[in-house]
Amino acid sequence: MELEARRKVDIPIRQLTDIYKRLSSVFGESTTIIGGRAVNLLCFHSKRDTNDIDIVIDPSVFTKNLLRQPSAYNDITNRIIDSGFLIDSSKGPLSSIVDRESGICVDVYFSRDVSGIPISNIIKDSVEMTMQVGGTSAKIRVASPFHMIMMKYNTFLSNENGRGSRGNKDGNDIKNLIQNHYGDVKGFLDKERTKICEMFDGKEDMGLFIQTLMLAFFNNFKRQEAEAYPPK
Repeated sequence: MELEARRKVDIPIRQLTDIYKRLSSVFGESTTIIGGRAVNLLCFHSKRDTNDIDIVIDPSVFTKNLLRQPSAYNDITNRIIDSGFLIDSSKGPLSSIVDRESGICVDVYFSRDVSGIPISNIIKDSVEMTMQVGGTSAKIRVASPFHMIMMKYNTFLSNENGRGSRGNKDGNDIKNLIQNHYGDVKGFLDKERTKICEMFDGKEDMGLFIQTLMLAFFNNFKRQEAEAYPPK
């Protein structure tokens, strides 16, 4: 069966919770949504269309060595197929699966850092959200606002130096995450100061980070302009 071309969609919450429930049955309760779908869940007043679901799964359980064992790999792939997914092997073992009914693609991360953040940290700091679906509740685990901001910042730095639509999208996501969870940049820096200091070694890196946040917050997200500001 040919995999349907990706399209930008806003997944209805009933469909999303159903897909997540089946993913968790395969990959475990620590399965955590990241990427644009996580931004939509964390910033429900400022949704944007995105074309897939990105998840991280426990790297201590799903290891490269495990996937090299035929019996273990066959067991996982059978569980994926039995749960209503197809496997897209073009990106590597278990890197991408597709919901058979909707054609929605799920990108799976377990063997490396995601945008500079260790997967174990993303899972450890993740938040569990309770969604109301037709009179019943369903739980979805999502990366924390802090780690989503840090991943978006690192993605911005690595994608064409923050130029073009990719940089603008990352900037808007950062702005929405800060507004929804911290109020403004100062609120973010005050609340997460300890975590931020642990992630930056030098004053220059910290200065660029703060100025980039300010520019993102005021809808002027260009790396070259952020670098023009001296670190405080």
